[in-house]
Amino acid sequence: MQPKTVQQTDIIALADNEASPCVSLYMPTHRAGRETQQDPIRLKNLLKEADEQLAKRGLDHDKRQQLLAPLAELPDNADTDFWRYSTDGLAVLLNSDGAQAFRLHGPTPEFVLAAEQYFLNPLLRSLQSDGRFYLLAVSQNKVRLFEGDSRQLSEIETDLLPDDLRDALNIDEYQSALQYHSTAQAGASGGDPVYHGHGGGEGEDQKKELLQFFHRLATPLSKVLAGEQTGSPTPLLFAGVGYLFPIFREACDYRGLLDEPLTRNPDEASADELHDPAWEIVRPHYATRWSELSEKYGLAASRDLATDDLSAICKHAEQGRLQTLVFSEAAMQHHETASEERSAELAHAGVETLRTGGDVLVCSPDNMPVKGDVAAICRF
Repeated sequence: MQPKTVQQTDIIALADNEASPCVSLYMPTHRAGRETQQDPIRLKNLLKEADEQLAKRGLDHDKRQQLLAPLAELPDNADTDFWRYSTDGLAVLLNSDGAQAFRLHGPTPEFVLAAEQYFLNPLLRSLQSDGRFYLLAVSQNKVRLFEGDSRQLSEIETDLLPDDLRDALNIDEYQSALQYHSTAQAGASGGDPVYHGHGGGEGEDQKKELLQFFHRLATPLSKVLAGEQTGSPTPLLFAGVGYLFPIFREACDYRGLLDEPLTRNPDEASADELHDPAWEIVRPHYATRWSELSEKYGLAASRDLATDDLSAICKHAEQGRLQTLVFSEAAMQHHETASEERSAELAHAGVETLRTGGDVLVCSPDNMPVKGDVAAICRF
């Protein structure tokens, strides 16, 4: 079992789970430093707590051991890949059908719950947290996919994407033949770049080869991002030398691809080095999103198509009426004093909105269109 990035399809599948009891385990993790050594210990303690909760539910020792078996060896194997690519948090959800693990971004309070259903609110928060984006870095030597937000960027480990542009295209044989030129007229008008080869139509041939490569890249990329294609997709930022982006854009059908690329050779750049310039491009996208959201909510409210009443929101979500559902970040965290019924209603509204193709957004309290912690805009 390897932790993965949570996507919409994961949350819907977990909500549809029928096996019980379900164990939901959340904990903070660390990317580097001595604190990383404490993460397996933290998991071990949470597993003990999960075992105690399961015992209180009436499960005998053998059934508890069988249920928790997929996680039993992880606390004693700190050098495994499971811990190697940690982000800010970890979610592990398991029942008799098996276990799934997800890497989370943003603060993740320590929490474990054994219940009839999974506790999904923190996953919803991580799914659409304020500022979340993907970055695809393409160079001759590397093709890397990252996930990030306003705070940091982390590489996603996947075997689906090709390793590099060089191997896929034998780029060394024709690199010198491909030159990128923007004429003064094209620069002034924002026109497409012009490709020049050293003789004949060689440049166009090379462009076609690049396009073929990007088509081959777009197919597995779509699989990695498959759960992001409903509602408002998470933004995808392309990073690479200038002449690559127009070709990639022609091949890529991901609806969240940003119009502006990060123009640089990302070959030797670390995640930390890529984050700040990437966020400078992504940030305006979110600033626009939240200002537009407030305007849309106000207009919808004037037409009786918006509400901040949770009971009404749940009903509208079940009917497939919700176009946009927005939560405050605090609403999606577990709180000792929080009503279990309200937490379940929030998750139910989120899942049903995703299921019917609506947008589920999570933002800071300052960006909420209302004073409360939940609001919705209806389609009809």
